[in-house]
Amino acid sequence: MQRGIQFDGRPVWAEIRLSELKHNMRAVRRHVDSLPIPSEARSKRAPRKRQILAVVKANAYGHGAVPVARALAVSGADWFGVTCTAEGTELREGGIRKPILVLTGFWAGEEKRLLQHRLTPAITGCEQLLLLERAAARAHRRNVAFHLKVETGMNRLGIAAKDLPCFVHRLAECPHLRLEGIFTHFASSEVFTADTTERQYEAFEGVLAQLRALGVTAPILHMANSAAVATRPATWANMVRPGLVVYGYHQFYEPP
Repeated sequence: MQRGIQFDGRPVWAEIRLSELKHNMRAVRRHVDSLPIPSEARSKRAPRKRQILAVVKANAYGHGAVPVARALAVSGADWFGVTCTAEGTELREGGIRKPILVLTGFWAGEEKRLLQHRLTPAITGCEQLLLLERAAARAHRRNVAFHLKVETGMNRLGIAAKDLPCFVHRLAECPHLRLEGIFTHFASSEVFTADTTERQYEAFEGVLAQLRALGVTAPILHMANSAAVATRPATWANMVRPGLVVYGYHQFYEPP
């Protein structure tokens, strides 16, 4: 695929080889299939094979979201991750049928679009549950899936551990919704000179234990971004989220 881009009055030409993107995705697939899913990430409802969520946010990092997603869909990607409902809608209108996770959640008023295009939202605050529940009820939709994002140290988006009882209470009031996944995001998984990622991993495990004690589990667990996919197999759980690595970006690592 070749794309001509006009920038600031100057012609800029970018040539994107989808064959190379497919090669990168197949390499990721081989890599994450090299180890079995850990016992703590297995359940009757969990995927039998480790899932790959390919991040195609921001127009696939400028590469062209729809053609990139089409290429990755046939080379190992099981899911796609986008920033917002508009990006997810673009993929659906481009013919992408695989699950799409809206990683940063949604704004009030976007619920109808989520349901219309079968987009899976991240829930990052308790108040979003009732918004989604009401929309699902109005649309006579049951079993609407969502993923819970928990805050473990990135300090950007997600439900804090102290708010989990609120989440569980609200979820019990939402018969049309189904918790499909639980995830977090590492702030600096490429850094090995500090224990930030280890602390986040432990916090995530603590969240899962707290939710289990409250009677809540989910079949899909994910936390590993590109750097963690490359170097931290203990964090792979049963789904990983490669982003820039799919596009050939070589992460800079800070060794211990």
